[in-house]
Amino acid sequence: GNLEPIDGYGAFAAWRHLYSPKLRSNLFYSMAAYDNDKPLTGFAVTERVESLHANLIYSPLPKLDVGAEVIWGRRSLENDLEGDLRRFHTHVKYSF
Repeated sequence: GNLEPIDGYGAFAAWRHLYSPKLRSNLFYSMAAYDNDKPLTGFAVTERVESLHANLIYSPLPKLDVGAEVIWGRRSLENDLEGDLRRFHTHVKYSF
């Protein structure tokens, strides 16, 4: 009948750099870690995650953004399995 919290912590940091009024970039890192009670949660739950994002955005017109982003991430499970990802995005955004 009692609930016990799972301890964990997380952090993130971000940096934005303006090269000019039309060109900017962002760098972002985040992570989280959990102290799971394995008899309750099992071994297939997340123990730690982290990701890193870097992008470059160009605004040729006041309401138009064109950009690209590179992402890296990693996830570790309590059973010592882990995986990572690498992704490349592009985008075009028009603000109404």
